Amino acid sequence: MIFFQTNFLLEDVYVLLTVLVAAYLVYLVWQYMGKESKEKQAPKPIIKKKEQSQAKPKPVINAPTNEKQPRPKGSFLNTFKERMGSLSGKIKLPPFLHNRQKAQPTDQEIATQTTATNNKQAKGKDTDWNGIPQYEWLPEPTGIADHDDDDRRSTSEIPLPMFQPYTFSDDYDDQSYVPDVDTETVIQQQVLRPFAEEKTKHPDRLFLGFSEEELKRDVLEYGLADFNRPYYDYLQQRQQVPPYKRVLAYANYNIYKAYFASFHTFAMLCRKDDLRLLFRTYWDDSHGLVILEVGGSMMATALSMGSYGQKHFKRNLRLQYWGIDTAQSMLELSDKLSNCAVFDEESEFHYTTNWHGIPFASLRNLIIISFPLTFERLSRSEGGDYGEMVNQIMRAHPDKTVLVLAIHQDKSEKLPAAYSYFKHCLEDYQLIAKGQDRFSYKTDLADPDNFYEDKVRYELLMNPAGVRMMGYRFVSAHTEQKEKVSDLRDILGGRKEH
Repeated sequence: MIFFQTNFLLEDVYVLLTVLVAAYLVYLVWQYMGKESKEKQAPKPIIKKKEQSQAKPKPVINAPTNEKQPRPKGSFLNTFKERMGSLSGKIKLPPFLHNRQKAQPTDQEIATQTTATNNKQAKGKDTDWNGIPQYEWLPEPTGIADHDDDDRRSTSEIPLPMFQPYTFSDDYDDQSYVPDVDTETVIQQQVLRPFAEEKTKHPDRLFLGFSEEELKRDVLEYGLADFNRPYYDYLQQRQQVPPYKRVLAYANYNIYKAYFASFHTFAMLCRKDDLRLLFRTYWDDSHGLVILEVGGSMMATALSMGSYGQKHFKRNLRLQYWGIDTAQSMLELSDKLSNCAVFDEESEFHYTTNWHGIPFASLRNLIIISFPLTFERLSRSEGGDYGEMVNQIMRAHPDKTVLVLAIHQDKSEKLPAAYSYFKHCLEDYQLIAKGQDRFSYKTDLADPDNFYEDKVRYELLMNPAGVRMMGYRFVSAHTEQKEKVSDLRDILGGRKEH
């Protein structure tokens, strides 16, 4: 009996323990399953502020690095100065940056500044983690420090647009000209009538007994004669031709050609607005223009410009004129032609046989150095000598516009050798315009069919100051020539390699 009761109690204990263990296992499984489901539904834990301040966030894309480009230091204004200074050197800030008013920081800005300052102290950096400069409240700027870096350029060296030379061709070959009344009057009085009077003195109505062919071939030598000396006819023992009559004969055959060639050239240049504005600006100035005319041009440039201005600018030409020629008789004829009514009464006229005596410092305003049909009669050394004259004028007036106008007879494809050497001797210049045109002109107003056709080539050169005053970047013609020679050498070198 006792044994049976004891055995019963042990079995009950075993059953109870089994139940408890099973219940406990069920409880653990329930706890595990419930916790797992809660973790899936719960959001990610928020990192504490202390840990967030110590945790380094991911770098921003395209943020500057210390290896390629150093991060700017200081305020936004200083950063702006440094970056802009690298482009233009001593740059002047606009007034709104110098005189800006200090705005009071908001609470959010103060909090941001405090956080950034803590980051700066913690990491020893001058910028925040995103590479943005820290904002600081600085006193008003008093100026910008000078930059001595060789890589930085001043504001005067900021690249300007390049000037593309104007090119004229036979598109304007329909131009026909007639002389104005004032120019026709002075040419008739000083050239054509005296020449006709000399012919009437001879029984065969020949100029001093010479036919037209003999005059051009023997007396004038096709324009290459020395007009300082008289002409002697040793074969037929005719009377000698004095220098002033040789000049009179030369002007009779060439004055209209030189005049209309210059008139056509100036008319073509004035088709461009910026060149027309340049001439018109100085035309209306109280001091007028300065014209240095070289060679036996018989005042062709001054007369043609005066005629054009009287018609299109509605004002007589006021100028300071210098006639340069080795023949005194040619200068005397130019002085007679200066009485034309197209010139202003206050114009000045000077003549010299040697350009070394011209006081270049007294030249004022726009300076035009003209060579109308001149280089055909000059030697190579004479072309170089006049190149030195132009160099001295440009040195004496580095801040004024100096123009060189060269007009040639279009008889061959090549330019005169004297003119090529003349440009070679120039220190610095840029080609502004060039042309090769045909034109026609009339010499007798009473004869409606009295028209002559001719061809002309011309080039307009300008000094560096004039190009910059027009608002363009100066590119020396010598530099362009060197580049062309270098390219040609590369081409020829490539051919040799093949």
